[in-house]
Amino acid sequence: MNLTLFVAAAISVMGLSAIGAVQLRRGPARPAVPALSARRLAQIEDRMWWEATDTRDQPADRALRSASTVRLDRVDLARRLLAAQDFATATRVLSGVLHFSPEHPRARLSRGVAHYFASRYEDALRDLVLAETLGLPVPATWMVACRQRIALG
Repeated sequence: MNLTLFVAAAISVMGLSAIGAVQLRRGPARPAVPALSARRLAQIEDRMWWEATDTRDQPADRALRSASTVRLDRVDLARRLLAAQDFATATRVLSGVLHFSPEHPRARLSRGVAHYFASRYEDALRDLVLAETLGLPVPATWMVACRQRIALG
C-alpha cells in the first residue's frame, strides 16, 4: 500500500479529510495575513491616499505659479487624476509611463494605489512590491492592507 494512501486512510479514520492529508504532505498552508482592525485599515488607506495624491513639492506646482501654460509631468498628472478619483484614467496614464520607463518607482507606487482604490488588490500588491524593489520605501502596512483585502475577497 502506498504511504500517502496509508496516511490518508489513517487521517480519515481520525476524523480529518483526505484533503487535509494532502495538505499535510505538501506542508502547511500559507501563513495567515495579520488582521488589521477597521480603524487601522482606514488609517493606512488615508496615508496611502495622501501619499499618492500629494503634489505639494512637485516642480510642476512651482511652474504653474510662474507660467500660464506648462506641460505637466505625466506622473504628476496621474496623481492629480487620482485626487479627482478618476482611477481608470490615472491607471492608463501611469501604464503609459511604465510602458516606456518600467523602472519608474514613483509611477509604480501611484499605479499601485490607483489599483487599490479601484478594488484591484492583486494588481496593487504587485505594483507596490515592484516599487519597493526599485528602491522606493513602501510601508509594509500597505502590503498587509492589500493582502487583507485579497483575503476578504
